[in-house]
Amino acid sequence: MTVKYLLAINRHIMGLIAMLKSVMTNAHTDPMLPAPGQDTQQILIVDDDAMVGAMTGHCIKRAGFGTHVFDNPADALTWFAHHHRHINLVISDHNMPGLTGTKMAEQMASIAPTIPVIICSGYIAAIEEDVADIPNINRVMAKPTPTPDLVQAVKEALSAVDRT
Repeated sequence: MTVKYLLAINRHIMGLIAMLKSVMTNAHTDPMLPAPGQDTQQILIVDDDAMVGAMTGHCIKRAGFGTHVFDNPADALTWFAHHHRHINLVISDHNMPGLTGTKMAEQMASIAPTIPVIICSGYIAAIEEDVADIPNINRVMAKPTPTPDLVQAVKEALSAVDRT
């Protein structure tokens, strides 16, 4: 194993630990919870690592959003084609087998061009060029992504859509 690989694994594990700590936070003191009466917006989450997808889904749900989690990008794309009218935002991993997050976002744009996509990747530099020409990609974030940062990005992306 190379040092670079071990550092990437360590970042991934530290991100999972941060997500677990966030999940275990007392709900009554959690600043990410929505105000009472806030509408529930629906977020599609796609990550081929089922544990990461589930944790992300749980954290986003605790922040007051409805979630739909998939660990297969092709399945998520098929589901999205039929249910996009009920989705407000997509959060996706980039490096997935069969279909990358950017390619999936590109195909989603042909179905519903106004739904923003946040791509999370451990390899941001490698995908910066890929995302430049995909208008529905709202943001690219480094993995592991701290929950408060991801929730803030979701709120900002949804706010930008509301203003258009």
